[in-house]
Amino acid sequence: MPLNTAGFHDGLILKLRRMDELGLLPLPLGEPVFVADTAAGALTTVEKCVGTDGEIVTTRLPT
Repeated sequence: MPLNTAGFHDGLILKLRRMDELGLLPLPLGEPVFVADTAAGALTTVEKCVGTDGEIVTTRLPT
């Protein structure tokens, strides 16, 4: 999960979204990668995706 501080990863994000649109990724973009704009957003997403017993929940992350 890259933290997109001050738009540092904007170019990478655009390229990944375009690759997703063209069907060039093996999985939908939201499954392997979630980009957070803030540290708080990153932590919130991680908390939502981790079960109470520590097992990772396999859900699609927001894109």
